[in-house]
Amino acid sequence: MLTARAALLLSLATAACGPAPRATVLYVTDAHEIAPVVDRHGDRGGVARLKTVVDGRKTEDPGAILVFGGDLAGGTLFGGVFRGEPMVDALGRAGVGLASFGQHDFDFGAAHAKALVARSAFPWITSNLVDREGRPFAGLPTRRLFRVGGLRVGFAGLTDDFGTTTQEGTVVQTGLVEAAARETAALRREGAEAVVVLTQAGFEVNRRILLEVPGVDAILTEEESEAVSVVRWVGARPVAAPCGNLGSVVELVLERKGGHLTARVGAHPVDASVAPDPVLAREERAWTAKLEELLAGPIGSLAEPLDTSGASSGRRASVTSSPTRSARRRARTPRSFSARVSGRRCPPARSRAGTRWPSCRSGTASSRWS
Repeated sequence: MLTARAALLLSLATAACGPAPRATVLYVTDAHEIAPVVDRHGDRGGVARLKTVVDGRKTEDPGAILVFGGDLAGGTLFGGVFRGEPMVDALGRAGVGLASFGQHDFDFGAAHAKALVARSAFPWITSNLVDREGRPFAGLPTRRLFRVGGLRVGFAGLTDDFGTTTQEGTVVQTGLVEAAARETAALRREGAEAVVVLTQAGFEVNRRILLEVPGVDAILTEEESEAVSVVRWVGARPVAAPCGNLGSVVELVLERKGGHLTARVGAHPVDASVAPDPVLAREERAWTAKLEELLAGPIGSLAEPLDTSGASSGRRASVTSSPTRSARRRARTPRSFSARVSGRRCPPARSRAGTRWPSCRSGTASSRWS
């Protein structure tokens, strides 16, 4: 006969021998292009391939969550023409469970950013963007707490370089470090066992957050490169960045064991080796065809034909907006454009200790902290 004391001891022993509680966070950012980008960096990205990668990871780890770090409007020709609306829909179908803002999500004004939020099938947060009265932008939550696998994980979202987007005076960027400290403290009070901060910020800002806010366990941030996924370490805490234009998925695994939180960071390529999801592949083709149709349309006419002899026949000549193939490729490569807009270049990947995955190939790095 099993006594109550024996049953209790048995349950404790079983728990001690069971798997350590862990959480898997999948992360992407910089989603200006719905279809794959093909340029000098290779063939990468596309929401159809992204869904395949995410579905595969969630099959192996059903408790995983996919989060998006911002920037889906503007930035490239496709983003400028369609203003992020197709991307919001496609990212929802790809399984995004939470999003934060990049400054380019405001390139077409605050009202349009609110419309993107309203259109989304997933929730958004902002921890440091407020209106004139100091209230969170669009009345959004400043943080979210989720059960991710076996851990309660809290998320905050921070946006930097707001001065490089459309300035209407209706949205104000507040201090990133102060916001991170405030939201981390609140999340810990609410029972978070781990805190992950999503940022659109450079490494020095992220480093300062980790140095001044010890309650933050990891930062998932903006891309440093179109072709390289990077993880850097501040002490023993990671700052991880995927490739731009959905070129890779960063995987952050947090595991609590023996009173310590262990982090593993990996990068999964989203490239030509990945079979695209057929439904989203059709959506990619439809939107690409729509863009081609718009680009081929007339944008004006000449009152007189162009004639080197100076003669005029009075005929009207149609002028189209169809660019050359090379011009289209350049328009779909936002790296130099983004650098010009932000007024700075991302720090070189070799300038600090860290792990780099050239060509967005898979890789892992790990650490442990108390």
